[in-house]
Amino acid sequence: MNRNITLTAAAITLALASIFNAPEASAQSRRLSVQAPIPQNQLRQVATGSYYSPRLKARFVLQYMTIPGHNFWGARIVDMGYDSPLRHINLQVGDVVTRLDGIRISDGRFQKTDYSVGAPVWQIPQLEKHYGQTHVRFIRSGRDHAHQETVDLGPLHCDNHNPDPHDHGGIAP
Repeated sequence: MNRNITLTAAAITLALASIFNAPEASAQSRRLSVQAPIPQNQLRQVATGSYYSPRLKARFVLQYMTIPGHNFWGARIVDMGYDSPLRHINLQVGDVVTRLDGIRISDGRFQKTDYSVGAPVWQIPQLEKHYGQTHVRFIRSGRDHAHQETVDLGPLHCDNHNPDPHDHGGIAP
């Protein structure tokens, strides 16, 4: 007898969120390897429980990752607007941002319930604090070494809207 099991998009998203939002002290099996690229269909599923950065015009999932000899937090790009400044330095969906101006991307992270998926999602306020000429350290999806490029993120608050209530000013370039 053949049984078909159907999972709803919400169930898949919750399952992926539990994997990708694992705390840093989690089991080794929950750590993600940057060396293995994530398939596009999996990235689209993860994007539902992600953090949108209005400054970078992209969606990210904060993940605890590992490459040989290093464990770290990184913000994996799961979707990017056509006008994202990250496109100027050739970043792509699947790449992982680890630092901005030498500051770990995970500094100041906190979880907030995303009611659209019914689960906590990592908020990444560090993405909103940088402006002007900004050094972006990243790891290309499928690789195991970091690159650094500089991109112009524009003025600190160009639209009089502060997306982060914990933000008390930007980080000068």
